Amino acid sequence: MNQSLIRTEMVFGKKALSNFQRATVAVTGLGGVGSAAVEVLVRSGIGNIIITDFDILSESDINRQLIASYDTIGRYKTDVLTERAKSINPHVKITAYKDFLDENNRQTVLRNCDFIIDAIDSLGPKTGLIEYAYHKRIPIISCMGAGNRIDPAKIKIADIGEANSCPLLKRVKKYLRKREIRSGITVIYSTEPPIHASENGTNKTYRGRNRNTIGSVSYLPVIMGSWAGSFVIRKLSQ
Repeated sequence: MNQSLIRTEMVFGKKALSNFQRATVAVTGLGGVGSAAVEVLVRSGIGNIIITDFDILSESDINRQLIASYDTIGRYKTDVLTERAKSINPHVKITAYKDFLDENNRQTVLRNCDFIIDAIDSLGPKTGLIEYAYHKRIPIISCMGAGNRIDPAKIKIADIGEANSCPLLKRVKKYLRKREIRSGITVIYSTEPPIHASENGTNKTYRGRNRNTIGSVSYLPVIMGSWAGSFVIRKLSQ
């Protein structure tokens, strides 16, 4: 047995650990939230992890992303995270896609997936993924806005039909209601009103997509991503 998982087995038991090692979990979006979720999955013994992100690491990522450092600036997030995951658990199988998950590749990327963690921050691809998972009956937890917030005590997990307060969540719900989806999706979100950010941030365009700079702190995206990872682990342990 992998000695690094002994303490995990003490908590969940052998059967759950076997479930983890057989499972395939996809994490879409590898920013502060998504990279933390992957960390939880790898350290818990998930055997197969699919990661998707088209972005490269920049200096502004260092304040909150586990994989970001001055040594990794300019490298693809998928490459850095794959190396990190393998250094933690050499037995984990990482399938990485340097791409933006959308209607053109969802079916291929998410084939044989047991669970999805959605950490996408763009509305269109995010809602498209949720709708896809809903109709394909793939369990998913969707992470809402973590930027411009500072209070981790305001983070909640609920069915999308019961969740409220988050501006991104409201936009997602509006989109899904038009497609007759009102419940059955687990979301993690903050009830804290977003802080009015300063004007120091800049917008950028990368690979044809506009990227808005949003204020963030070191801990809140990591807590949200860790909580999302823990939700998947607890579900797979049953």
